[in-house]
Amino acid sequence: MKNSLAIVVVVALVAQGVKAQGNPDLRRDSFNQVFFDALRNKVIDNMDEAFDLFTKARTLDPSNAQVCYELGLMHFNKGNLFMAESLLQTAVDLEGDNPYYLSALAEIYSKSGKHQLEEQVWLLLYDLEEDEQHLLQAAAAQFNAGEDKKALKTLAIVERDFGISEEIVGIRKMYFLRKGNVKKAAKEAQKLINTYPENPDYRRLLVQLYLANEMQKEGEKALRQLLQVAPNDPRANLEMAELLRKKGVWNESFFYLERSIASPDLPIDPKIQVLVSFYQETEKDTSLLELAYRLNDATILAHPRDPKGYAMKGDFLLRDRKLKEAREAFRRAVSLPNGDKPNLWNQILLINSELDDLEAIKKESQAAIELFPAQPLPYVLLGFAYLRDSSWQKAVTILEEGKMYAMGNRPLEAQFLTFLADAHHQLGNHATSDKYFERILEVNPNDVGAMNNYAYYLSLRKEKLDKALRITKRSNELSKDNPMFLDTWAWVHFQRGEYNEALELMERVVAFGIESGEVWEHYGDILANLSKMEEAIAAWQKALEIGGVDNEKIQIKIQKRQYVQ
Repeated sequence: MKNSLAIVVVVALVAQGVKAQGNPDLRRDSFNQVFFDALRNKVIDNMDEAFDLFTKARTLDPSNAQVCYELGLMHFNKGNLFMAESLLQTAVDLEGDNPYYLSALAEIYSKSGKHQLEEQVWLLLYDLEEDEQHLLQAAAAQFNAGEDKKALKTLAIVERDFGISEEIVGIRKMYFLRKGNVKKAAKEAQKLINTYPENPDYRRLLVQLYLANEMQKEGEKALRQLLQVAPNDPRANLEMAELLRKKGVWNESFFYLERSIASPDLPIDPKIQVLVSFYQETEKDTSLLELAYRLNDATILAHPRDPKGYAMKGDFLLRDRKLKEAREAFRRAVSLPNGDKPNLWNQILLINSELDDLEAIKKESQAAIELFPAQPLPYVLLGFAYLRDSSWQKAVTILEEGKMYAMGNRPLEAQFLTFLADAHHQLGNHATSDKYFERILEVNPNDVGAMNNYAYYLSLRKEKLDKALRITKRSNELSKDNPMFLDTWAWVHFQRGEYNEALELMERVVAFGIESGEVWEHYGDILANLSKMEEAIAAWQKALEIGGVDNEKIQIKIQKRQYVQ
């Protein structure tokens, strides 16, 4: 409809003059003051005050058409169709040649489902203005009233007098589609193509009509015709690629797909959907990987300032274990507008951890904390980095600060507690360390990592060795043939003076061929206490070769040819 109820053409109406009709004794200046005050409030969107003032103006002049019109609009906006219709009908009765009043009344009839009355108003408007839109609205009202033949006849008149138009075709097309006659609807769309053969928009309408109704053969033909007129249309290329993919015509499909992806005119989101589908496909068919990367690079080239393309490439590279390249892709993504997302920063931090890049962990974890202070992962990884370089107090501080944000995430919460237990152990805060280990095992009694560390720390202190033995045995039951857990089990026996039991377990450990200086030092200590000194010295020398031990202490053991605590 040309003149919606939402549009108030105040100037045009006021220009016609305010007619203070009715009671000749009515004071015109009083009415005018109230009326213009109502208009002013309406312009500044003070609708409640405007409504009250228009209502007052109507009491002063009940036969004023414009007041009826304004009040009718307000009732319509409040959802009171009965009052809106009554007031607008009054306005039309008073001034039947006013197109604004007639248009508003027609729309109310449409909303009320009174399509025959609506049709009459549109035809009356056409007689007044001879605007083809009024005849089109009349035809739509006729269709809605179930008078299909009459509506088609009206459309034929519009086409005869004004020529074919998108509106005429659209109404006929919807009519035929409602009847389930897709072919006739397509013929209507074809009329526009025949009239405007160089306009790709009308060809696109035909393509969408066929594809929406699963007429793939017709859709493909229409698409090829569209691509002859607009070969670089990105959506047409994308649709053609999808049609050909379904037919299994891969090479031609990829041709159209690449042309579509390379176009900056196609938004990035449908391109990302394509890349996600390739991500899933390449899980099974790695022969598509080269094409997937090519499409991803084309997406980035077309949208160099959008982080989504880089994030998608990071996902591909990460899955393919190209960790450094993946990290650079994610770093590029977070550097762009709208790229600072917690999930992308988390990917960077996790890759730093996998690469064991402590300096990057420290720097980028701190940056992530500043950006997203309620995200737990940066805290736990920064705490881990401080543990690795023996900054025990720094580790405690950052882990204590961040652990509240891991509440509800049991695995991550347990990691915070484990790192805190380790840090406090290193600081000599053994009671606090033990408290954290106990909390971990309360939440998850089967946390084998916490069990192993707890038992080992108790053995180093030679405290609660019965408890340490129970814990380490349980961790080895849950995680069989783990050399580090076996080493702890052996060391608990050693601290209990049970050297034969310790030797049996430690021989299982060294059989794994593990390269750990600490393990070989333990092995030598056990052998020395069983008076197997030559074997002990060989084990201690192996520990020195591997490194990661107290060299001076081991050299003293070798020189003295005895175990030294």
